[in-house]
Amino acid sequence: MKLRRIFVLPEEFTPGGIKFSKQATKYLTQVLRLKAGDEIEVFDGHQKYLVRLVAASGGHIHGSIIESGLVEKPTRFEVELAFSCVRPGPVEEILRHATELGVCRLVPLISQRTTRRPAERKERWVSVISAAAGQSGRSDLPELADVTTLAAFIEEARGAAAQLILSMDPKARPLLSLLEELTPRKIIILVGPEGGFDSSEQVEAVAGGFVPVSLGKSTLRTETAAISAVSMAMMWNEWFQHREAMDAEKL
Repeated sequence: MKLRRIFVLPEEFTPGGIKFSKQATKYLTQVLRLKAGDEIEVFDGHQKYLVRLVAASGGHIHGSIIESGLVEKPTRFEVELAFSCVRPGPVEEILRHATELGVCRLVPLISQRTTRRPAERKERWVSVISAAAGQSGRSDLPELADVTTLAAFIEEARGAAAQLILSMDPKARPLLSLLEELTPRKIIILVGPEGGFDSSEQVEAVAGGFVPVSLGKSTLRTETAAISAVSMAMMWNEWFQHREAMDAEKL
């Protein structure tokens, strides 16, 4: 039977093992229906641990560490996703699904048309990302940047990787077509708010090195566009690696 996995924060470690938070305890006991004697895999973004649940007290379940080891981060296609902040629900949807798909960095943005300027929600966002990583089998967490402005991000991203901005411009290149041409190892995907970026912002992004790309003719919501773009990029990379392996076998 495959071990259940859960992410833990540094403050949950104790000299004698792990004292799971009340939220984690509820998940372990009520959702997974685990009990004393059961074993789970725990990770903290750097190391993984085999843990045996031993007892519950004061609303917390405790576990003893049986063994531990460093997390081996696989060499992979790197996707960084920068997205304009929208309503809290869709933002969490972006964070959750992007983590499941394997994004390496998430950057929430404030742009001219941003209608929701989030209060500091990083603790909640980290919780969403942690749960998504555990569910999807990731042993590492994507980096979650602080909320920043579009202008600051464009300057930060300059020359860092293949830079793509989602666009409804009829002249925008299809995303998959551009990936086939560039065959990059790292990309940055920039997603605008509902209604898209202001025209002056699009000009600024293109001047900063971003290439307009299209996901098709449909007008998508911000969260749909973000996840669709990441999914396309990840699947393109899988196909690219498969072709390389097939070509190598022919040599």
